Amino acid sequence: APTAELELQGLIPGLVDRFPGTGQQMVNDAQLAAVVTPLKHSMIADVEATLWILLATVGIVMLIAATNVTNLLVVRAEGRQREVAVREALGAVRARITMYYMAEAVWLAVGGGLVGLGLAGAGVGLIRGLGPNELPRLHEIGLTPTVLAVTLALTVVMGVLSGAIPLMRRRADLVDALKHGGRAGVGRRAVRSRHALVVAQTAFALVLILGAGLMARSFWHLSNVDVGFDQEGVLTFQLGLPFANYQSRESSVALHAQVLERLRAIPGVESVGATTCLPLCRSWAGNAWAREDQPTPEGEIPPIVATRRISDDYLETMKITVQRGRTIDRSDYEQRTGAAVINARAATTLFPGEDPIGKRLYHDSRPDAPEWYTVVGLVADAPVTTLTDDRAPIVYLPLLHRDSTAGLNPRALEYAVRSSLPPTSLVGAVRRVVWDLDDTLPIARVRSLDDIVSQAAAGMAFTMVMLLISALMALFLGIVGVYSVIAYIVSQRTAEFGLRLAIGARTQDVMSMVLRQGGVMVGTGVLVGLGGALLLTRFMRAMLFGVSSTDPLTYVVVTTLLVAIALLAIYAPARRAAGVDPVESLRAD
Repeated sequence: APTAELELQGLIPGLVDRFPGTGQQMVNDAQLAAVVTPLKHSMIADVEATLWILLATVGIVMLIAATNVTNLLVVRAEGRQREVAVREALGAVRARITMYYMAEAVWLAVGGGLVGLGLAGAGVGLIRGLGPNELPRLHEIGLTPTVLAVTLALTVVMGVLSGAIPLMRRRADLVDALKHGGRAGVGRRAVRSRHALVVAQTAFALVLILGAGLMARSFWHLSNVDVGFDQEGVLTFQLGLPFANYQSRESSVALHAQVLERLRAIPGVESVGATTCLPLCRSWAGNAWAREDQPTPEGEIPPIVATRRISDDYLETMKITVQRGRTIDRSDYEQRTGAAVINARAATTLFPGEDPIGKRLYHDSRPDAPEWYTVVGLVADAPVTTLTDDRAPIVYLPLLHRDSTAGLNPRALEYAVRSSLPPTSLVGAVRRVVWDLDDTLPIARVRSLDDIVSQAAAGMAFTMVMLLISALMALFLGIVGVYSVIAYIVSQRTAEFGLRLAIGARTQDVMSMVLRQGGVMVGTGVLVGLGGALLLTRFMRAMLFGVSSTDPLTYVVVTTLLVAIALLAIYAPARRAAGVDPVESLRAD
């Protein structure tokens, strides 16, 4: 790619000689540069960041799950300290005991991995069926040998790591282990390690939930954006005329005119329009436009404005609001009046602070024989490529001139049919209309306008759903981890709580102590998670819409929700601690 870019860059200075009328200053002002994009990057560029973020969320969920499993294995190992000590006292080799721990952890991991593969198979089927078409190579997603190998490797690694941590908790002193093995978990080191697990789980969960919250807010903004037209009740399709049968402009215009007239006659159809490019067609197709009263100085580049050729009734069919003046009607292309309609953004670009109605424009690309147009109407903005892009300036021009000098041959057009009936119910009638005129014509991309808008937001919706699923899993695993750690600490301190109650402590004091201890751990996790979120969510900026990566409302709501749920998880063990019977606890101790 770098070599090709250098070669192409070397050809740019020759444009002045190759294209007469192109000045060197114009080339310099345009700042032309060669860009070579590899095919792979071109295919995945729009979703590359999304896939990396989803992969990171999977990794975070895996870390939370591994933390939970590690905590359970640590608890089990500490409860079996005396058993292990007895085995060693009877002559068991430490290496065999170590192998036993490791094998147990690995088998647990492998068993969980097999269950996970089954769930993954079902999940892949759902992704294929519900995933957006914009996701490249979606149909190739599956449990391939590579995926299985990576899954097996990760499963074994996580099993080994989870099994190794309990080994570090074993007592080195055999006599001490025989004497205190069943109560090893009450030491400061054990308490600190469990506190660290709670902090880590809370932090990981908060990062994921914040990411999902930001995506949910973005999707809400995207769903409520004003698209500039009425998307309900409109069927769209693309009609392409083969060059062999429609070589002249007159023949193409005649066919399209007949299609429009017959579509209007279908029962239930309210209006029909055709254009070179519907909104969200992902094509800029712009031209250089200049004003009659302000010609472009020689050597300068005029504004490039998206240009759309439209039939009469197109703007009415799309229900694009007319803010001033009128729309294009049949007389404009039958009599070649030179009428043009511009949108609000084009008005601010070409006529800043002025009333554009009645002003004249021309294609600056033909300075010797300009094609003049008079602005007769001003309409609302509509998206050109995507919903998230800034609204582009658009000039609407008449489409179906029969004059062979009236522009390019309109062989491929996109139609919009507005009806009081469900759009899909018109598909059969539309096909009959077209095929009655020419049964060789292909009708492509038949879909409702509502589907076009929905698909434009499908990529963000897919990412939001995946993040929400991961966030809910992280929240569930994190809360389970918080509950299990606090519950275990309470069980280990039963005698202490009984003694406190016996010497006069109130149940509220014991409950407050447990809640305070759990709250400190959760609060620390929240602070760590907020710091991590501020660092990591900035990589989501390109995916967000209408919300910043540090949106205060999202951070406050998500953090409050997580803290509230975590405190509920702590409340049950705290209440159990407050309900300890002093006599029974002291007798058992």
